[in-house]
Amino acid sequence: MESMFAPYNSSPPLESFISTIEEEVKTHTSAPDFRENLTKSERPAMKNLRHRGDIVIKPADKGCAIVAMRTKFYRDEAYRLLGNPDH
Repeated sequence: MESMFAPYNSSPPLESFISTIEEEVKTHTSAPDFRENLTKSERPAMKNLRHRGDIVIKPADKGCAIVAMRTKFYRDEAYRLLGNPDH
């Protein structure tokens, strides 16, 4: 079977490499590497927080943290930053 990615007049080693990669892509199965990091009691609490309209949950600007804040504070801070003519 001719490879759909093999260039015209390619070399046998290159064709073999492309064929090998294509086969790996076709047969690759990706199982999620997922481990729970919440306890059973934390899970419903997180679900509750996500569905509250008065709280905004966002990734922090720095680091790998998550920030939860009241929606009013979030909007006020956004307007303050966007309304600053110096920045």
